[in-house]
Amino acid sequence: MKLWTKIGICSLIFAATSACEKESDFPDEPVLKTRSFDRKSEAVAVWRIGFTDGNGDLGVRNDSDPDNFFVRILIYKNAVVDTIIEGENYRIPVVKGIRTAAGVEGEIAFEIDGIDFFKAAGYDSLQYTGFAVDRSKDTSNVVKTPIFTSTL
Repeated sequence: MKLWTKIGICSLIFAATSACEKESDFPDEPVLKTRSFDRKSEAVAVWRIGFTDGNGDLGVRNDSDPDNFFVRILIYKNAVVDTIIEGENYRIPVVKGIRTAAGVEGEIAFEIDGIDFFKAAGYDSLQYTGFAVDRSKDTSNVVKTPIFTSTL
């Protein structure tokens, strides 16, 4: 066999076996990562968070399931955290149609409004933090927005 034919066959065998490897399993607790934070106006921003959940039970099924994404707002005055308040909690819905062999993965987008209220109250900067709890009571890591000013 010619050398290039042997190299080609070996390359095909390597590619075929590499494609069959099982993907990494996600841990059972949800893992969150901030993907973006975009200000849409003086009052509104959109926070996009990527997630994985190994046992696939992230998301509320019905009204009797509790809230599952918990928010805190760090309020800065003169570049120092002045106040921490509990924000509005959210209900991440059940993830449908994107289940993998390793669990579920996807993206959540939260619209945050009322940012202009903080400017009126005399605060200069804000930061949102949040974490998720799945139906097995597994708690995710904490994700954060960048620190942002209360004005555009």
